[in-house]
Amino acid sequence: MQERGFALNEQALREAAIAELLHPTLPITQQFLEVNKVVLKERVPVVEGVILREEEQTAEVYFPIEGERYYLVVSLDVEPHVALRWTGMSAGNRVYFYTKSAEHQVEELVAMAGVEPTRTSEKGKHIRHHGFEVRPSFKETGDVEDKLRTIISLLLPYTGTLLFRESKGTTHYREGLW
Repeated sequence: MQERGFALNEQALREAAIAELLHPTLPITQQFLEVNKVVLKERVPVVEGVILREEEQTAEVYFPIEGERYYLVVSLDVEPHVALRWTGMSAGNRVYFYTKSAEHQVEELVAMAGVEPTRTSEKGKHIRHHGFEVRPSFKETGDVEDKLRTIISLLLPYTGTLLFRESKGTTHYREGLW
């Protein structure tokens, strides 16, 4: 499926997934909705994200749950037409690279690593180290494995400088699931 096709079908994917929530056809959807409330906006379930799985010709539509850090996921076939596959849950997650140092300033750390940070922190009253973070995606939906592949491919060109950096301070890869 081409990117253009996805753009044209994304609304159809959203509508099919929302229809399953508003009028459940699968027993698991009914059971899930009996004990969990999907976030609504103007009485319509909020779609947090749509992830296309081109090889499988499927898509996953993510709905946030009120007061929780996990999602109801509706899986759909995309070809030959949009059709419901299954529903389930997915934990929210974050994957990022973080490095810190008590001795080196943030500018030095960034220069040593050679990578562009998405967030920095300066040592101060409530922060014990200088540091920076590289997080390619702020979305909490999707597979951890996909996010790991993304961050590894992003950091791979800087491997030599990051290994040098590790010898000068503390380097962390972090993954959070809840």
